[in-house]
Amino acid sequence: MPESRCLRLFHKEVCFIAKTKGTKLHPTVWNPLCTLVAHVPLCARKDGNKQTITFHEPPPDDPLFFRLPRPAGQSAPSYMGVCSHCDGTKASTLARSRNFVRPDGLEEVPMLSFEFDPKTTYSGELLNALNISGQLLVAVRGKEMAILIGGQYALRINFCMEGHCFWIPRQMYDTIVAGGVQTCGKKSQTYKVPHSFTDAPPVLSGDIDKAGIPLKKSLDFSFQLAFVGDEWVLVWTDHNMMFNVHILVPRYKFLPEDIVFGGRLYDYVWSHHHGPDFIDQPIEARANILQWRQEVVLTSAAIRTGNARPTAVFEAITSRQDIFNGFGAQETCDVLSQYCQLYPAMPIHCLCESDSSFDCLVEGIMKYTQDMKDIIANPKLPLVSGLRPFRFNVNGHHHFLASVFCCRREKFCATPGWLCLSTDLGYLAPDWYILNDGSTIEYKDRRPYPSEFCPADVPPLRGSFVMLPIYQIFWRSASSLVSTYTPFTACPDPKNADWPVMEKSILVTSDVKQDQNSSTLGPYSFNIFVQCAWSKEKSTKAEPVKGA
Repeated sequence: MPESRCLRLFHKEVCFIAKTKGTKLHPTVWNPLCTLVAHVPLCARKDGNKQTITFHEPPPDDPLFFRLPRPAGQSAPSYMGVCSHCDGTKASTLARSRNFVRPDGLEEVPMLSFEFDPKTTYSGELLNALNISGQLLVAVRGKEMAILIGGQYALRINFCMEGHCFWIPRQMYDTIVAGGVQTCGKKSQTYKVPHSFTDAPPVLSGDIDKAGIPLKKSLDFSFQLAFVGDEWVLVWTDHNMMFNVHILVPRYKFLPEDIVFGGRLYDYVWSHHHGPDFIDQPIEARANILQWRQEVVLTSAAIRTGNARPTAVFEAITSRQDIFNGFGAQETCDVLSQYCQLYPAMPIHCLCESDSSFDCLVEGIMKYTQDMKDIIANPKLPLVSGLRPFRFNVNGHHHFLASVFCCRREKFCATPGWLCLSTDLGYLAPDWYILNDGSTIEYKDRRPYPSEFCPADVPPLRGSFVMLPIYQIFWRSASSLVSTYTPFTACPDPKNADWPVMEKSILVTSDVKQDQNSSTLGPYSFNIFVQCAWSKEKSTKAEPVKGA
């Protein structure tokens, strides 16, 4: 799933037209009216458990949102009429929008009047029937994006796995759609992007890649939703079809400033599965972590009596988006190594019992998110949107990876300050144990792990920084094998039952910077861009066959 930094860059993509048009309106507003279109054949299966498009179902007396008839295939509210896509089963959230008080200056919207058969009309077909159009406004909170269209329809978007959004020219969009939907694999369907729309060279009959496989004359591109204007089209895409859009219909017509942070609608469009944003809501986010700490400490007794398994801090951060909204595998890996200097497999009950370790976690996360805010504003991170969107932007990709410190990297750039602190902690000594409070102690027995688990000593400091090797470490969680990356070479005691069971450690010998034949990290490595890069860099004309 794209992480908070990618979502912030997606926010810039959505605002692309406002900048190109030179408007002086609110930064999330642009003038031309567009229409929202669902490409139903490219959405998830109509009868599947996970729908691409869902409609908000608040209680009938909700003062803020209308309750539309439920389309076919959509699950029913899970608790006392509360929308299961927003609030889950938490009884405490039942009155979330019931506290909303209509402020002055908001125009009331009449109830929508339309007819459809709820037994045969699915959500994508219903969306198209509503003919949603208007100006587009956008806000981001962690891993969620909110869109307000025409002041009347609110969309909450969750990007899963291979999600992206960017603007393409209307003529390009029309050509792609006119080609029709085609089968991709056994079950999926997709559109085809002609090679003329990419930076790859034309593919002629007989062209093969270096593995001898014939190259396609067009590239697969699956987008589920489009915001269609006269000149430009904003496409929301996920080639794995795990992208989700939740549609809310307010009873009032909101203004542009209402959807952004601090606006009147901002607090009501997000799900309770995701917590406060660390950039826009640092006070709320910090308080949320402090409350989580108290909950974790209460579980420590169950773990020490064998009634529960320990959870590593890496697992906790990536899985608890209600606490650590926006943090995925890459950002969690980097923040633990670069900013917090914590071992990724450290159990959370030990971390929360140690004031020093917990403070390192909180302060490291807050510092990391503020630094990411400055990095996002870097003009060297170009937009994908434009006249030639279908390409792998190598320069942009490398600039993005400059702020990826550890995850899938081959070397870790250690500053003198970081190196001194990590050395003092003992984390760079392969013959030291990490204790429950985060401190270390030298073990006197033989090495507890195989020799390949215990790396060589750290090279001496040269100049202002030193490049350290990075290791991919594996440990056993409650149900599976978990892995991440770290420059630390100290290990937990294998006899310490408080810690997860460590399985192995592998020296990383390749860097994600060189990996351009598969989807990697960041906004420039989406599947369709990788296809373009592979076609451009690896294609070669087939040798003519004698006698042909």
